[in-house]
Amino acid sequence: MNMATLKIISDSDCHVFIDMEPRCDIKANTLCKLSLNKGTYIIDCVHINQVDRVSLDYTIDEENTEYLLRVKLERQGAPQKQSAYACYDKIEPFCNGLAKVRIGKLWGYIDTDKKIIVPCIYDDIGGFNEGLAACKRNEHWGFVDMHGKEVIPLIYDDVGKCKGGYIPICQKEWGEMNMAGDYGLIEKWGIINIENIMMISPQYHCLYHTECAGIFFAIKGTPISKWRVEINIQNESLSPATAFADWDCTEWTEVYNRVHRNKYE
Repeated sequence: MNMATLKIISDSDCHVFIDMEPRCDIKANTLCKLSLNKGTYIIDCVHINQVDRVSLDYTIDEENTEYLLRVKLERQGAPQKQSAYACYDKIEPFCNGLAKVRIGKLWGYIDTDKKIIVPCIYDDIGGFNEGLAACKRNEHWGFVDMHGKEVIPLIYDDVGKCKGGYIPICQKEWGEMNMAGDYGLIEKWGIINIENIMMISPQYHCLYHTECAGIFFAIKGTPISKWRVEINIQNESLSPATAFADWDCTEWTEVYNRVHRNKYE
């Protein structure tokens, strides 16, 4: 495929990013040559001091053509044209037409037309599953839809992802944490539906989706013994219980981590 050549020259040592991906470093007043297809790109040049930067939209109109871009990073003269993305401190790659963005420490979503889908008001936000994304504010989790509406209130201590119209939720309560008799906050997991109706009350140490919608792995027990079983949305056991050897076993840790990763997948 024929490509165009973009030559970038800067008045200062800087790092060059194209569509948020690092491409090259430039020494002051030297050329950096990049091969690009036709299209519009977000080009960021960041001074090595990590403070001064230029961010702009740049269009390659023709292939087999050389383009020259001069960048001024010193704080003098007229400001450079700013990209519509320049207000964001971080933009994650687009997926299904949406990208997570961060302003300061707060997260939201935009679409490919640069329209704000979810405003940057959340301490954390997960990926969209079945049109819903887990979001966190003030240490509590809920869900927003693809219009930015909070459809599940932010009242839960943790959540899993939405699958088949059902969502694992966590509420913490005070209790015995381990065999040594230490007390603290213990996670209790249950299931709600997308209308925030409680389907299975919080009672399990861990609860997460299986490959089949409406079927879950549930873990329950005491600090001395615990077991895992498959259940349905009616909280009926579908398989024999499997015992865990002890509270701190590696398998338990892996299951716990899987639940907490679910909201980001």
